[in-house]
Amino acid sequence: MLPRVFIAALALLIGGALLWAITAGSDDQSSSKRITSPLEKQAVRVEKQLAEDPGDEKLLLATMTAWIGAGSVWFEENGGSDRPIPSTVPEDYRAGLRAWNRYLRQTGGEASTDNAEYAGAAFFSLVEIGSTDPSEAQANAAGAARALRIACKHERNLLNLSNLASYEYFNGEFAAGDRAAREAAAGLPPPKGKNSFGPGDAISQLNGYKERGEKFVARVKRGARALEESGEEELETAIKGYGSAAGINGYEPE
Repeated sequence: MLPRVFIAALALLIGGALLWAITAGSDDQSSSKRITSPLEKQAVRVEKQLAEDPGDEKLLLATMTAWIGAGSVWFEENGGSDRPIPSTVPEDYRAGLRAWNRYLRQTGGEASTDNAEYAGAAFFSLVEIGSTDPSEAQANAAGAARALRIACKHERNLLNLSNLASYEYFNGEFAAGDRAAREAAAGLPPPKGKNSFGPGDAISQLNGYKERGEKFVARVKRGARALEESGEEELETAIKGYGSAAGINGYEPE
């Protein structure tokens, strides 16, 4: 699912029972036939429209949101901390984010706040879901940070700055994360009571993200070294990020 800590869960229509196999994936030539949901079928239809006009910015965004929305519903219906995440979830997210990357190339890196927030949340979901390819794991963190930088160009509010700080930490850009964290905290009024949330609380919470980001970056580096030494193409175990106890993976392992 998309992160819940600073970004509200997205309300998505659930399309009903799972249907038959069709080819899925944006410009991924290795896509294979698999069982798909009604929302995935809808995403395929949107993507077919995009194929007829590849430069259409509205269709690029529609393709992104259709695939990410389909993946989010897959997670809500079939995933969870006590169940393995279906492979369809990251496949759908990646399909949507390929359209997002094409959109950024088309616009020179410009996007609206809402679309950038949406893409950033999906990228960070992929960070949490994990990858057996260290370079892909790092690219997902970088994609999340890039998206929130775009969002913060338009709205530097507590939500966006907090997410930017978190994503920069997982991206290994700790100084940039600290700057965003300080700015996020500075926008809060001093606490007025025992249970009020003030600047110090924001910094403390974001420091937790920094610590988990440092661990994620260290895992990525170890994974890259392991592949270099072994000559293998991918790791046996996926590198996962642990955003928060309320996120996809729960608590960071000891």
